Amino acid sequence: MKTTRPLWVLALAALPLLGTACKKEAPPPPPAEVTPPAPTPQPAVTKIELGSSVGVDKRVLAPRSSFGVKDSIIASVYTENTAPNAMLTAKWTFQTGQTVDSSSQAVAASPAVTEFHIVKKSAWPVGRYKVEISLNGTPAGAQEFDVAK
Repeated sequence: MKTTRPLWVLALAALPLLGTACKKEAPPPPPAEVTPPAPTPQPAVTKIELGSSVGVDKRVLAPRSSFGVKDSIIASVYTENTAPNAMLTAKWTFQTGQTVDSSSQAVAASPAVTEFHIVKKSAWPVGRYKVEISLNGTPAGAQEFDVAK
């Protein structure tokens, strides 16, 4: 006589196998979020102000863009993120492109204000002028101004 096992015994034996076959693996954890390092602040000229007088902090007292023929002309150059002894250069030109004056100075601790000035014993020629500022040899800003009678 042939013995048959009841179908339910086979089903019970197969249950553990079915449970593992349907079990999904847990998804891998998301990759750790990598925050890029903050960019290194770049040295910069942030402002150029022109006037005829400065305070002890080298800041122009009354900014303006028009001067008289007998005025001293001063540029206050504001810098940030500069290394000690970074070099600022001011080149002053007349409307014809003629260089009136050029000078360089090392920048003090950053942030800093550096003063440049031009003075003429005789009268300035009437016209349009420009001061161009370079930081470590790279153009960093310019300011135009007028000399009028």
